Amino acid sequence: FIEQGGPSTKATVGFEYSQGAWTTDFKVIHFGTQTLGTFSGTANGVPNARYAPRTSADLSVSVALSKSVRLTFGGNNIFNVKPSKQDPNETDNGFVYDSVQFGLNGASYFGRLHVTF
Repeated sequence: FIEQGGPSTKATVGFEYSQGAWTTDFKVIHFGTQTLGTFSGTANGVPNARYAPRTSADLSVSVALSKSVRLTFGGNNIFNVKPSKQDPNETDNGFVYDSVQFGLNGASYFGRLHVTF
């Protein structure tokens, strides 16, 4: 698992833009191809699991409400990218998605209030 536990490549590029009280942060993450052995093993005729490359994006927008208060809204994996589907009998979690490249839950969104005392 040490040699197969992550994608062959991973690249991240991020952009941040600020104008006055506003800040926007946009990040693109690319996960390369991954091949992972299955529980049954190739000796039993079950091929290794192959995960196709995937690219996801995160976005957040913040506004400084005062010198000590900042409000942020954003999302991770905003395009709801999921790993390649697999045989659920051969994954760690028994689902069609395995979390080997990145999370399997898809998009998530958040709001955050940052207060400095």
